[in-house]
Amino acid sequence: MSSAEAPPGAPTKGLSLGLVGQRIHYSLSPQIHHAALENVGLTGTYKLIDIDGDQLAEVVEQVRRGELDGVNITTPHKERAFELADQVEASTAVLRAINTLYRNAAGEVVGANTDVSGLTRVIHNVNLATPPHIVCVLGAGGAARAAVMSALEVGAREVRVWNRTPSRARALVNDLIATAEARDAELHAMGSTATAARDANLIIHATSRGTAAHGMAYREVRRWASRCLETAPDGATIVDLVYRPYVTAWVRAAGEQGLFALSGLSMLVHQAADAFERWTGRAPDRNVLLEAAEAELATKAVDPAVTEA
Repeated sequence: MSSAEAPPGAPTKGLSLGLVGQRIHYSLSPQIHHAALENVGLTGTYKLIDIDGDQLAEVVEQVRRGELDGVNITTPHKERAFELADQVEASTAVLRAINTLYRNAAGEVVGANTDVSGLTRVIHNVNLATPPHIVCVLGAGGAARAAVMSALEVGAREVRVWNRTPSRARALVNDLIATAEARDAELHAMGSTATAARDANLIIHATSRGTAAHGMAYREVRRWASRCLETAPDGATIVDLVYRPYVTAWVRAAGEQGLFALSGLSMLVHQAADAFERWTGRAPDRNVLLEAAEAELATKAVDPAVTEA
């Protein structure tokens, strides 16, 4: 697979876009991208494409044939989509995971990872109490890979990765260790969340645990998050890449310990806008997209801690 830059396109017809993943009924991406289309004066649709892994190749073919103008990729297909793309953007190659597919002028399917740019923008926008010299990343999937890269982008000197399956954390570290060393940063796989979070200025929750959780599931994740944060220092910032429910379990647990935290909603909007620019060559107003996402969340903003699933 070769590397490619991201040439902008200029669609002249209604766009056919979508999100590819599993159990994605909760996604805010349709609201965000329909707001983007309206904001830049384009027509089109954005649909949810809930498929198993063995159906992913056909979706890639639909992009190649022009039946789909572009798609976002989410859990659990980010790494497999990387393998199926004809090319990947140069900045994406080392990650071995993508969240965006688009077709270039030659008709090739190109993979990109706008999670990195989206999260990097969020971290830059947060007024951190201390620079993110030590960053803890929980998870080892595509989102975690993007989180590690974002941590390096913002100048982390040490990045610690934990996953409940230790071999996956080690694999992530092996894939990205050269990138970290090129930036004079250390990258380690950790054996426990306690050691991973100790002295970390920035903690990024990048697992899918807690997504759209309610009732007992929400309380279970909140208790787990509280345990993970027991060794976090005062002044640490928590970024939960989960964005639904409105107050995620990690955000609530962090607040209960006096730590500043934010959900993944801003990252969702920024990565969506970056993907949209690749599909259309046009830049939507990100504030408009955020308002659309917040409005949709507000319609379902019940207390997840007391709502049984």
